Amino acid sequence: MPEVNLGIIPGGGGTQRLPRAVGYSKALELMMTGEYLDADEAARIGLVTRACDEGKTLAEAQAFAAQLAAQAPVALALLKQCLRDSIGKSHAAGFEIEKQYCKQAVLSADAREGIAAFVEKRKASWTGK
Repeated sequence: MPEVNLGIIPGGGGTQRLPRAVGYSKALELMMTGEYLDADEAARIGLVTRACDEGKTLAEAQAFAAQLAAQAPVALALLKQCLRDSIGKSHAAGFEIEKQYCKQAVLSADAREGIAAFVEKRKASWTGK
């Protein structure tokens, strides 16, 4: 689910199917970071969202926080609210909720910046608007 890297959120049911398949926490992590799964991570889904060596927890948490801070604020906020609003709802209701949040994300200045940055092959400069 790399959509957040473009300043938008997943459509087509992505915010509905992934949490049901791997759980809310893992789905939120994957969608907020835009990272791809490798085979080892896919095998671990459902047990933990992250693991680290003893004594490295703070550094790992700070690295994760920095990664999230580099994402589009509007997309992150809308993504979290979309998942919160749709958890436990039917697929049809979830799709409608997702559609509302997708519209908001696509119309944001962050989405315009994210798409322009992608086309221009440069790093996006998010405004949170």
